Amino acid sequence: MRFEGVVSRWNDDRGFGFLKAFGNDDAEVFVHISEFPKDGRRPTVGERVSFEVVTGEKGKKKAKNLFCPDRPKARSDKADKQLHARRRHSKARESTSWPGSVFWVVLLVIGTAVAYQYMKREWSERQHRQELRQMSSSTPVVPVQATSSVYRCDGRTHCSQMTSCEEAKFFINHCPGTKMDSDNDGVPCESQWCSGGW
Repeated sequence: MRFEGVVSRWNDDRGFGFLKAFGNDDAEVFVHISEFPKDGRRPTVGERVSFEVVTGEKGKKKAKNLFCPDRPKARSDKADKQLHARRRHSKARESTSWPGSVFWVVLLVIGTAVAYQYMKREWSERQHRQELRQMSSSTPVVPVQATSSVYRCDGRTHCSQMTSCEEAKFFINHCPGTKMDSDNDGVPCESQWCSGGW
């Protein structure tokens, strides 16, 4: 049979006390702390309770299946399990998010390094093409006619680099950028190789 009553005495240090049923002012029933809901709250004198009375091993009466109607409902075991599962899942996500973050940082660093190398090479090639354009625009291109000469344009431009008047004439007529005709009369190296004119 279920009774309604209050906690009449409570010894918190020892974890037990006594309950008094409404309408039965003189009889008290023993209750242990383990019978109270496991909601983190300690029993207090005057707290309303609902309980059943059973006879213990030594023939003494004690309270069982105790319920505290004024307390908020405790979560069920299923709700506790769900809460613990959510906490475990959250911790698992936190622990896996750290390596994931490191992975993305490493990937970002590698991507930046690759992009830097690509841009550096592209810039170098662009600069090289620009230098070639400048060189080609500053030096006029003179077509070299196919001759059966033993001479070829090899970059020499001064009379001191020639070995004969014939070679100097070939260079002045076929190679660009020569500096062998100082008076612009069409005769190269007049003081060294071609002193007699053409």
